[in-house]
Amino acid sequence: MTSSPPTPKLSPTTEQRPPTQGMPTSTVAPPSLSWRQRWLEPIVVVTVVTAVVAALVTALTMVLMGELNSIKVEIHAVRGEIRASEIRTHEEIRASEDRTHEEIQASDARTHEEIQVVRGEIRASEIRTHEEIRASEDRTHEEIQEVRGEIQ
Repeated sequence: MTSSPPTPKLSPTTEQRPPTQGMPTSTVAPPSLSWRQRWLEPIVVVTVVTAVVAALVTALTMVLMGELNSIKVEIHAVRGEIRASEIRTHEEIRASEDRTHEEIQASDARTHEEIQVVRGEIRASEIRTHEEIRASEDRTHEEIQEVRGEIQ
């Protein structure tokens, strides 16, 4: 008692129809056509053109992405160079400020020393002038005493 499963009754569909009734004629190539004629069928041409366009778009996208990544790398490198340049410039400015500060302090010290020297020279000049005035007063006083002595 082996029985096969019952086969369902199918309504007349494209599966039951002959190939010429169920399918459009443009998608089915008759077996009598050569392979060149089959390749020129619209569905085959559309499929091939679509595949070629998709491949070209994919290739172009990959090239553009590669270029974009290259540009990103270059931008990153330029940013790094700018940061390094900013750091160097900041360090140079700081060093220049420090040198200028040291030069100003040294100049102040030299000016202070020069002022002390000039003050010492002024004091020495005042002392000499005072001594000369004193000597001149003494001579004048002696001369006055001599003239008094002569008058008497």
